[in-house]
Amino acid sequence: MKLDPYHDPYWNGVPTGSGTSTYTGVVPDLFGSFNASVSGLAYYNGRLYYSTAGSSTLNYRYFSADSGIVGSEVVNASNGINWSDANIAFSSGDQLYFVSRSTGQLKRIALVNNLPTGSATVVDASRDWRGRSVFLAPQNVNVPPVADFSSSCVELSCDFDASASVDPDGSITDFTWDFGDGSTASSGTATVHHDFAAGGDKSVTLTVTDNEGATGTTTKTVTVVPPADSHIAFVDSATSADSSNVTSASITVPAECRPATPCCSSWAPPPSTRASPAPRAGPRSAPTAR
Repeated sequence: MKLDPYHDPYWNGVPTGSGTSTYTGVVPDLFGSFNASVSGLAYYNGRLYYSTAGSSTLNYRYFSADSGIVGSEVVNASNGINWSDANIAFSSGDQLYFVSRSTGQLKRIALVNNLPTGSATVVDASRDWRGRSVFLAPQNVNVPPVADFSSSCVELSCDFDASASVDPDGSITDFTWDFGDGSTASSGTATVHHDFAAGGDKSVTLTVTDNEGATGTTTKTVTVVPPADSHIAFVDSATSADSSNVTSASITVPAECRPATPCCSSWAPPPSTRASPAPRAGPRSAPTAR
């Protein structure tokens, strides 16, 4: 169903009460109400600002966006600024944007009390904005990723998992780690393993990068616990003079080690290495003939 606000069937053809005239909708002639020299239009606060070729003035006319009706009154809005080099483009917020006719740069100037005020600022000079028209269009602004990770450590050996990191509008392409001990790692996968040289609290930083180059960073403290002391230490070794078979062996037990404590254990050489008792010395008896 077509909706035409300018030809309301409820009122079309209804007598006005003045002679034979009736109410009849009329399509507003927006651009026809301006002369052909208009070089740019921008709507702001119920007004159409426009520049004209060959003129140094900036004008506006009142405009109803609902009806499309343009006011007949022309208001000079130059505010002491020479607009001969400007093609009005659009407005955004309280800023009026225009294109330089000579350089093609996109510029903007603040609107205060509906008048351009202050000096113009160059918005973009990397391309030529001169054209038949310049429009505002929705822009997809990249949302940066959010970094997060978990860790699991067994003594000095730790595994890190960044699967909890997310990118709301794309994908994560790189995971960069700083383990806080001078070591770093970078890869396209979320998991990584790292062995620390010493225990303690480590400040681990993860930086994730999405498919459009935006980054997100988080830092967590990871506690690394070193292996427990075994209390086993080298005591002594046999010298070459003591390397022969012996009938008994002894070991010096540290003073802090007592029976029934975890560091104490018994030891005996295996049967194959035990020394055999030496034969007794003495005269042998002669064999007896039968």
